[in-house]
Amino acid sequence: MDTNVFCVICGAPFFLEENVFKVDHDKEAYKWIFDVQLLGTISSFRNMEVVTSSDRQPTNESRIAKVLLSEPTSWAFSDDDFFQVDGTYYKVLQGDEDGDVVIPLHSMCIEIACKAIEAHITYESANSSGLLPIVCLYHGLRDQFHYTITFGRSKRCDVLSLDSECEKYGERSLLGVDMLGWWGDEYEKFLWDPMHIPELAPWLENNLLSSRSRGPESTMTISASNRQLTRLESLPPELINRIIDFLHSESILALRSTSKSMALKIPLDDRFWRDHILNGKLLPHAWEVTSTAFQSKLREAQHDGRCNSQWTDFRKLVQLAGKSNVVASFRDLREPEIPLGYWNRCRIWKIIEDSIIRPHSRRKAYGTILRNNIDTTFQEGE
Repeated sequence: MDTNVFCVICGAPFFLEENVFKVDHDKEAYKWIFDVQLLGTISSFRNMEVVTSSDRQPTNESRIAKVLLSEPTSWAFSDDDFFQVDGTYYKVLQGDEDGDVVIPLHSMCIEIACKAIEAHITYESANSSGLLPIVCLYHGLRDQFHYTITFGRSKRCDVLSLDSECEKYGERSLLGVDMLGWWGDEYEKFLWDPMHIPELAPWLENNLLSSRSRGPESTMTISASNRQLTRLESLPPELINRIIDFLHSESILALRSTSKSMALKIPLDDRFWRDHILNGKLLPHAWEVTSTAFQSKLREAQHDGRCNSQWTDFRKLVQLAGKSNVVASFRDLREPEIPLGYWNRCRIWKIIEDSIIRPHSRRKAYGTILRNNIDTTFQEGE
């Protein structure tokens, strides 16, 4: 790209230069690129005013006093690092005396980021502490901005190190695409609409209906142990089942991973995967599975025999659609063709997990637990 102004979260621009991006600018999949919002505080907006033709304060779309989210606006290549909202120009990504900053973001990136943060703080039962996703997002980005300034990165907008490349998963954003990638149009997937993905629900449904369960989990062989069982491990399976009825899916997986005894008493059958997929807990970034339309189609498939809960492999869907770090790469040719919008959504979700959530959470540990449980249940069923 020929500009140093881009979305802090996803690394994509706010304007598609015709001589750079060889895509149909009027295509619906690219229109989200032009929807921009500024995120900051009331004081940072006031301090970053440059030219104004209006006396009124910008409308706060967040309706939260701790942050100010501007109305949707747009940006042109000639605007440099200034954005206009209601007749007033604001300078972005420059800290004021309080350390606050005005941050330019795609509207859809804000929405995806808030969903990712909300999925985390719901699990942590932190809503009672007043943690709101948009507030967490702002403070996380502000802290990353000051870290970037302190260590002097080359691009001021690149506060999340989006110009880096992961050896296993590839480029994190457009900023990491090399010259050969630009010539090969590898940038297109970074520009695809990550929110409105009409082909995602059919893709999930087709993969679900085409899968076949390996059947009930086989009984695991556990070597004899002289270790005395804990009180929890000594509880009868019926009581443990009653306890886990009140637990989040992440807590269930964590509990199951504590010992072989608990793994025996908490089987991960297809009912577990089905229930926790359809309630949105295991695939929070594929929220389409919780929609009435998707679940109605699933019931229709069950009714006409195309989807038998006894045979359909719901855990396979978790393995396919749940590993956003794998979905965010086309390097594994064993994966079915992934909708471009879903690929981009998973990429953005993972950026938020790595940069905003994981530094302050147990998300990394949970990811290992989920991965181990998925792999173990496949081995048990073989």
